[in-house]
Amino acid sequence: GIVFHVYTHNPWLDRKPGMTLDGIGTFFQRDNTWWREMPAFTEYINRCQSLLQRGEPVVDIAVYTGDETPRRAILPERLTSSLPGLFGDSIIASEKARLQNEDVPMETSPVGVKHTRNMTKADLFTNPLHGYKYDSMNHDALASAHVENCTIVTAGGMRYEVLVVPQERKMNPDRIVDWTLIENLKAQGARIISEPWTETTLSSIDIEPDVQLPEGVDFAHRRTASEDIYFVANLTDSTINMKPTFRSASVYKYAYVANPLNGSIFVYNNELNLEANESAFVIFTNEKIAVDKLQSATTSITINTPWSVAFESADTTIAMDILLDWSTYDEPKLKYYSGHATYENSFNLEGSVSGAYIRIKELHDIATIYVNDKCCGTIWTKPYITDISNAIRSGKNTLRIEVVNTWANALLGSDINTPPYSGIWTNAKYRRAEKNTLPAGIVGKVEVVLE
Repeated sequence: GIVFHVYTHNPWLDRKPGMTLDGIGTFFQRDNTWWREMPAFTEYINRCQSLLQRGEPVVDIAVYTGDETPRRAILPERLTSSLPGLFGDSIIASEKARLQNEDVPMETSPVGVKHTRNMTKADLFTNPLHGYKYDSMNHDALASAHVENCTIVTAGGMRYEVLVVPQERKMNPDRIVDWTLIENLKAQGARIISEPWTETTLSSIDIEPDVQLPEGVDFAHRRTASEDIYFVANLTDSTINMKPTFRSASVYKYAYVANPLNGSIFVYNNELNLEANESAFVIFTNEKIAVDKLQSATTSITINTPWSVAFESADTTIAMDILLDWSTYDEPKLKYYSGHATYENSFNLEGSVSGAYIRIKELHDIATIYVNDKCCGTIWTKPYITDISNAIRSGKNTLRIEVVNTWANALLGSDINTPPYSGIWTNAKYRRAEKNTLPAGIVGKVEVVLE
């Protein structure tokens, strides 16, 4: 599960963003600029956690951490010499270069903390075993396990298809392993990998990849008594159109895609189109589930009349003929503005349509859309779209978009004595190394897409 650390007490009502724990924890409290919009984000977290806590995780590989001290869960880089075939040539080459540490390159991250660039970083490993997951396993867990049809079953009920005994490494040149324990499991029929595995899959020992995905896409897999649930996340900055292969698919009658952003469910047609950093659930089940209507764009209206933009905290309203990043303006109260800005416009609709949604080309960072004063949802990640079918009407429609960015620009302005408005104060330093503003507001075009 996800834990938000921390909610810092801020005793002042006239100082924002106020008290923080500086570089420690997550800034998650009422003086966030986006606190009003926070439920849209936490609803996404709730939907994800609801599905990711069902049943049990599906993990194929148990990695024996040995009997040396300390014993702890290990990162993927510890396994590159044990499972080179699963990692593939690219990861093996990059890991070799990292360990050589030529010229000892350094980096600063976060601000004020300098360290070697080649330290181990978990975020460099996205689906590193290409369709297989692993858990670290200590002596006690293995000693209490038994084997059922080649599957290692722990006392807690977790099931693993194969046990990997990692190869030696420089920090631990001798594998301190209870080989009697390993042989006992092997005698019961467990599959054991104790020498470097050079094949690209585990198919030769009857373990097919759990899922086959493009590079840059990761997954998690849960199983209940009646369904298999896959969470698929595009961790790249580009749109990826894919046709994943799921090992569990053939067992079930039905397959669905669930969108954690809004809770919508559609029939899975063997394709996933995920925009940058977008995620989705693929659910296999024998139970039929009611699905939502797919959006099918037939025409669109680009709103290109001047926008009225009101900057709430700066008590300023401007007209925008073209939607521009407000941090590109020269006036400090706009350039360094952080907070809410309300965009207002209107559009005309002739006749009736079966459905419609708003699509924003580029957004920094969060927007809540109102059509004819009816709230149509909050969007905070790609794709920047929201359904307005229940709010539109024939004739003139009013459109209000409340946009909010982060504290970054206002804190920068405050640090260089050009704050966008008064009352900006925090006990923490400005943490970004770059002293430039971040993009802010709606950039490009806003479309009304009709079905």
